[in-house]
Amino acid sequence: MTVNAKCLPITASEVENPAAYYRWRVQQRTSVQPNELAQALELLGTVAALIRAADLYAVAGREQDSLRCVQQGAASQDPVIRAHALALLARHEAALEFANSAAPVNSAASLPSLQQALLEVRSQGRADPFALEAVVEVLITQAELHTEHRQYQEAMQCASEALLLSKVLDAAPLTLVARLGYATAAHRALHLQEASTHYRLIRESPDVGPRQKQYAALNAAAIQLLYGEDRQALNLLESLHTADPTSPAVQTTWQYARGLCGLLDEEEPICPCPSNNYDQVNQALQLLNRHAGQPDEPALRAVIEALRQWQPNSATLGPVVRWLQGLALLKLGQPLLSAQRIAGQMSEAPAADALLLALQLDISLHPQGADLQPPAALCQAVQGVFDQLSSVDARNGLAARLALWHPVAAAFVAVSPHSVPELADAALPAVFRDGRPIHVYGQGVPARLPFVQLTLSAFGVDASLPRDQHAERDRMREVLCVVPPGGRHPRWRPVVPPAQLVFHLLRVAETEGALWRRTAEELATSHGLVPTTHGASLREERALLHHHLLQLLNQQRTTQGFFAALTPTRRTPYGQLA
Repeated sequence: MTVNAKCLPITASEVENPAAYYRWRVQQRTSVQPNELAQALELLGTVAALIRAADLYAVAGREQDSLRCVQQGAASQDPVIRAHALALLARHEAALEFANSAAPVNSAASLPSLQQALLEVRSQGRADPFALEAVVEVLITQAELHTEHRQYQEAMQCASEALLLSKVLDAAPLTLVARLGYATAAHRALHLQEASTHYRLIRESPDVGPRQKQYAALNAAAIQLLYGEDRQALNLLESLHTADPTSPAVQTTWQYARGLCGLLDEEEPICPCPSNNYDQVNQALQLLNRHAGQPDEPALRAVIEALRQWQPNSATLGPVVRWLQGLALLKLGQPLLSAQRIAGQMSEAPAADALLLALQLDISLHPQGADLQPPAALCQAVQGVFDQLSSVDARNGLAARLALWHPVAAAFVAVSPHSVPELADAALPAVFRDGRPIHVYGQGVPARLPFVQLTLSAFGVDASLPRDQHAERDRMREVLCVVPPGGRHPRWRPVVPPAQLVFHLLRVAETEGALWRRTAEELATSHGLVPTTHGASLREERALLHHHLLQLLNQQRTTQGFFAALTPTRRTPYGQLA
């Protein structure tokens, strides 16, 4: 066996001293490969050196060499040596399980053996650093296994003890591993602020390795997305992608973030990610982004199909998947199925909560929908989510995301008595204002009939026409089809009819009181109800809807029989220009 001449010498006693050993490793991090360090350790011939070599071979991806070196330690009668070896073997089993979920491996079966090894080491009463390191290694491994099997409180307890004990050893790399284990468990347990703090400490550590730093940065960005801090997350992920564009973990998280923010290119190949199913989620986001302007039934059904076999593997991603499924069903005109899909789905992540609440509100505002909760309570809950967010960036990011995916619900909250300033800024430009011409997003549009159609279809009234409308659509396109900030391709911006908001404000006012009614009256005055048309197209349908809305405003009718009075001949998909 030939040893790299650049490899620094190390003695058998230094191998058993964690501070000296890890200092030796760090000094050669950039000059000598892990497998070359392992070869140097093998030549020492001690069991402790073989265990160190086995660990380095595992880092280098040479699993067979790792298992060969750890054999003597696993068979040792010394509890300390045996504990080191068992911890390494358990990590090997966990790596197999992670790499191939179909493999006949159950890493959780290692936990009893590790606990027994821990008890045996402690019963020795040894205070030397190598023995204390064995305790730390076992605790770190237990934390990893508990985390992978969703036993997050147990994982945090093990990682916390490992983190404290590792500091006594003066071995910074070991402390970083323990801290990373604690941060990961806290993240999965949705102790997001705590996890974020530890990820920051890892990234700022002068001893952190490139893989650890990348892992901590990816998870920090994921937490930022959970808080609505989309701009910071995108900036961080862009820097990671620039530094390592071929990393599947970076590419997958980068696509997920852009998908959530409506920036994922419609033709971009989705990076495979079989280990945690992110690719299925990213494909669903891409399909929804691709057809954001005009709902496309095949694409929406493809979203549901893409997520049909999805298996939940994290407390943070599960609610997002349910939201995606529910949103696709709602866009297909199936609000009750959408309601069933998200029933009881909430999380402790602010952004996911807000999306689920907005979807519930959209279901309430749908002409064939139902109230999963009273709309006033949903508005108050959305306001409460924003109140949890301490940073302006988080509030602005979450407002932009709600306005993107749930423009009607976002606008309804924005005009309600539970309004949020950032949501008003993000969502209200989409509410068109009747006039000559009609204005939306601060621009006049020289077309009227498409706005009438949108208003009618929001109430379930058939708004289709047999004639060609290309000219009107081209005028709409000039204002509505734009490249979003940070994007590369144009997308259709949503349009919200004020009449829809007025009606549901009046509906809520029947139980919540005069403030809601006053809000509806002010919105009807400032934005109008149903625009008039120049020709005969949809004139009768428009007049009927306008008449009943005026009766509601004048308190000549309740909302109870409103839809029956409209007697629509056909229902159109929600939010779709016929």
